[in-house]
Amino acid sequence: RMRNPGDMPTQAAAGFYWNEMIGFVRKVLADPKAYHPEYDPKAGFEVAGGLWFQGFNDQFDPEFYGNYSSNMVHFIQDLRKEVKQPKMPFVIGVLGTDAFPQGALTNNVSQAQRVAAKSPELTGTVAAVESWPLTTPEVGIWRTSPQWPLYGSNQGYHYDGSGRFFIRLGDECADAMLKLMGKK
Repeated sequence: RMRNPGDMPTQAAAGFYWNEMIGFVRKVLADPKAYHPEYDPKAGFEVAGGLWFQGFNDQFDPEFYGNYSSNMVHFIQDLRKEVKQPKMPFVIGVLGTDAFPQGALTNNVSQAQRVAAKSPELTGTVAAVESWPLTTPEVGIWRTSPQWPLYGSNQGYHYDGSGRFFIRLGDECADAMLKLMGKK
């Protein structure tokens, strides 16, 4: 059954991982000092942004990728409601399946992530960061090269386990978040 955007799912209707995530979020927000010893209760805190980089398994089930865009919009709105930040900036790391444009640009989940980021209800508060251009291996280094272990692992999974990729993606996501926050 489709919900209205922003309506919180009941505990019984929410998925296992939503409940796991929100349980942890509530635990941390209830006692920030336990997780960040330098926290000053007088200064308080604000949940300033969210980041999502997920979707690989959803690309294989039409029900999952068919509802991904709507689910993503609901997810962002539900999370914002939970942390009491109705316009919290949010960055979606777009799935970079197969690291080449012909796959990444046509992948069902990647397309749904881009659509969600541009949805009218999220305008100006959500950015989609493309991951596939960041996966390009260093010139001349590929899985068959004896130098490959210096650049990656996992033989095609998890962005080849490349630390360089994850640093690049982190930088791009941070830049997008700062832009959404109106900062440089």
